[in-house]
Amino acid sequence: MISVVTLGELNALTKKLGIGDSRKKRLEKTLERIAKINVNIKEVIDRYGDIDAFSQGKLADRKVDFSSRNMGKNDIWIAATASVYKLKLYTTDKDFDHLAGEFIDLEFIDIEKYRR
Repeated sequence: MISVVTLGELNALTKKLGIGDSRKKRLEKTLERIAKINVNIKEVIDRYGDIDAFSQGKLADRKVDFSSRNMGKNDIWIAATASVYKLKLYTTDKDFDHLAGEFIDLEFIDIEKYRR
């Protein structure tokens, strides 16, 4: 499953990187086989608020042991979607680390292993 927010990020990334037509078509074919999750769902919207407040250390019922973090808004939507649907979130960056075990099951992908 994939969040529609991630689809938007992938679309932007292909444009920023100047990905060619054949690679875009391969990506589109892959994405056709994956279920898309809309974020316009009450539970996802509620979880967005929880994750944003938690990241700032301001979620009333949860104490944090880290400094306040400003997450990107798309990252919050992606984390909220994964959290509500109990999906493992795969990422190539550390922006979600503080949410692991609290809201999401996280898997870090070291992109350097795949570079040529």
